[in-house]
Amino acid sequence: MTDKFELYDVLSVLVPGMLLVGLVPICFRSLLHIHGASFPAAFEVVLLTGLAVFLGFVVQALGSLIEPLLEKTWGGRPSKRVFAEGLGQRYLSKDEADRIKPKLVKAVGEGQSDGSLFRYASQISDAAGIGRCTRFNGLYAYHRSLLAAAAASTGLFLVSTVWGSAAALSPSQKGLVFLGALALIALLWHRTRQRSLYFTAEVLMTAERVLDEKTGASLKHAGDVAAEEPASMRDVPAKATETLKHS
Repeated sequence: MTDKFELYDVLSVLVPGMLLVGLVPICFRSLLHIHGASFPAAFEVVLLTGLAVFLGFVVQALGSLIEPLLEKTWGGRPSKRVFAEGLGQRYLSKDEADRIKPKLVKAVGEGQSDGSLFRYASQISDAAGIGRCTRFNGLYAYHRSLLAAAAASTGLFLVSTVWGSAAALSPSQKGLVFLGALALIALLWHRTRQRSLYFTAEVLMTAERVLDEKTGASLKHAGDVAAEEPASMRDVPAKATETLKHS
């Protein structure tokens, strides 16, 4: 599970960064003709990789900044509205959320907000190391970074239509490219929303599994204690009843 998270964590940084590194000279070809000191090819690879990683972290930061806006377009943060209305039959129904919430309340205590209940569910899910929470969280971060990269790339193209290579395109060509970019953003918006819903549902389902296992273990322990109780102790109530009858 940890290896998968690290893989998606690397991809969410490296892939968007490499896309931007490749897109910049396409939009601004004059950058390819800058004369100056020459470097060995190996050094150029290292330099471009470092630049891609840096831009990837910038894209991640941009994704974090636009997350509140994304959640508004989704109808609210999934972890906050899951207990109020569910996430739909495909992800987590209202009936399933109503079944899970009392178990979390019993574990945490009364008076906790829905946000606190979800954070507790996330905590015990991560600690248990079961389910697919870590993987789904990594996938969500990856798609959010791709969405931010697509938005940044669209911005680069718009700037390029004035000061870069895209200025040579006809209005119809610019319009087609822009519509294609908007379609890509819409697709990534949808996939990022899906990943957020899957992650929220997986956290609660995993937390329910953990709590059910704890409850089952507690009941089994209580049964074992009762079974190991000395026979003389189990006979005390019967002997007391028999004594009362004789008296």
